[in-house]
Amino acid sequence: MKRKKVTRQRAGKTHGWGSKKKHRGAGNRGGRGNAGSGKRGDQKKPGYWNAARPMKAGQKRGQDYFGKYGFGMNKRSDVNTITLRVLAQSLPQWAAEKKVTVSGGVYTVDLKSLGYGKVLGTGSFAVKAKVLVTAATPGAIEKITEAGGSVDVPPTPKHLVRTKNKTLAEKNAIKSAKSATAMTEKVAKAPKAEKPAKEAKPAKAAKAADE
Repeated sequence: MKRKKVTRQRAGKTHGWGSKKKHRGAGNRGGRGNAGSGKRGDQKKPGYWNAARPMKAGQKRGQDYFGKYGFGMNKRSDVNTITLRVLAQSLPQWAAEKKVTVSGGVYTVDLKSLGYGKVLGTGSFAVKAKVLVTAATPGAIEKITEAGGSVDVPPTPKHLVRTKNKTLAEKNAIKSAKSATAMTEKVAKAPKAEKPAKEAKPAKAAKAADE
């Protein structure tokens, strides 16, 4: 079996680099990367450009060499969030300012019109409220539903549904819609507590006979 080149070069001084001065940094090879290609200097290296990238149809030679190519990072959209604690504290003030409606002790709040895109489940929530929002966490939906309210999360439009590479906003909207549906079905199927039967009162006639 033939030995590897690196093992055959053990105990050698240069390992194939010739003079020991050649194996230091990039000074022996004219620099690293695009050094000498004319990327930053005033000189031009058309031969270097032409050989670097193949030409495309209708493209001038060397036109597509410099620049950024390939895949880019997914752009994360900034969503303005609100916690349940802040929501519970803000509802009375919003009602006084007529930003929300109150009917029968139930608040109806459209968070989309107030500039909020997602409800977070941080804090306690003991207010009956019907919340309209683009997205909500499962914890927030559960707490609002347990308090006697509801969360209306619109379904994701069909043209935004993708099989792969869904954006963060799309994933949150789909997850919130599923959680709201599951919580509503859970509350609807929960058995109601039966009231204890009242004991029958003795008849007046029997009471008089005992006397």
